[in-house]
Amino acid sequence: MAGSRLARTSTSVGRKKQSGRYLKKTTSRGAYRKNNKKNFMKRRAPFIETKSKTAEDLVVQFPGLVDRSQFRTQDTATLHMNPHTFTMWKRGMEENEVIGNSCYAKYLKMKIGIRFPQSAFQLNGQNKQIPMTPQNYELIWGWVPNELGYTGQTNPKADEANINDIQAHINQRVTDYFNQQQDKMRFIPKAASTIRITGRRKIRSDMRHFSTAPPQTLSNVIAEDNTIGTIPDRYTSISWNMNKKLHLQPSSKLHSGQVGLYPNFGTWLPFAVLVNWDYENLPVGTTRELYCPAVQYNDSIWYSDS
Repeated sequence: MAGSRLARTSTSVGRKKQSGRYLKKTTSRGAYRKNNKKNFMKRRAPFIETKSKTAEDLVVQFPGLVDRSQFRTQDTATLHMNPHTFTMWKRGMEENEVIGNSCYAKYLKMKIGIRFPQSAFQLNGQNKQIPMTPQNYELIWGWVPNELGYTGQTNPKADEANINDIQAHINQRVTDYFNQQQDKMRFIPKAASTIRITGRRKIRSDMRHFSTAPPQTLSNVIAEDNTIGTIPDRYTSISWNMNKKLHLQPSSKLHSGQVGLYPNFGTWLPFAVLVNWDYENLPVGTTRELYCPAVQYNDSIWYSDS
């Protein structure tokens, strides 16, 4: 039609750009929100150094610390495997050390190996035994409230805390919780929970992949000499989401009189435990340890301190 105008249309292709999307202003309180911290961490990644530290590094930094990367058997219903890389720190300029009294933790991971009891392996000169009753193993990990709050007036003092005191606090919280869970017919209020579980995993051997015969007996008499075959080991890994700042407290006696740092307040403490729900069905006595699995683990944390 004469004199009419066509409506103006957009010539842009694709999604419309949002100006200022990544430079949006925020308040001081909003800067600590979960998504804001993640975005800011990604933007800083090209300009800062990301360090890492493993449990093997701690064995070198703190002589006398037990190396948990070797298979070890423990005669308990709950086998505690708390990641020491989160609770033990060494000050310095190296790759696995921290500068100052704080750092930003990014990621925490643990690799675990479980070797089930069988006559092919020995403990204290005796062959291990396959339990006659089924065993229910479960790997559970999560967080425990950090209520250490050591000061100059507590026992121990803040600058004299020992790693054994910190681990005892974590283990006691976890043990109390799972002792309540032993009775399957009991109703436990949620308010009684003192830990936060972030993951659970049933631990059983993968019997599909064998390089030898499955466990079996050669006669109707169950004995060490009549048993052939093996049970394959189980390897798995677990992780904890970090993205949090750790404020570290110096201690002159962190491990065997050695100087180190530990998180005294401000964050929850990670835990991992292997629970045997049928532990009470094992034979009672000095031979009970022969029916328990051997466990090895190694943990690593990634962080920045710049």
